Amino acid sequence: MKGIGTGTAKNLIKVGVGSVEELVSSDPEQLASKISGVSSKMVLEWQTSAKALLSA
Repeated sequence: MKGIGTGTAKNLIKVGVGSVEELVSSDPEQLASKISGVSSKMVLEWQTSAKALLSA
């Protein structure tokens, strides 16, 4: 998915986000605070991409 490489994917799994659905339902501020170097804006962009994948 755009913006999420292998390292970020591993970090998402470490904080409990293991699926596209979980990413979409996550609070951007809370998720960003759990992963170093990630902003809530980045999480919102990931969520937009994730929603597009789910609706395809």
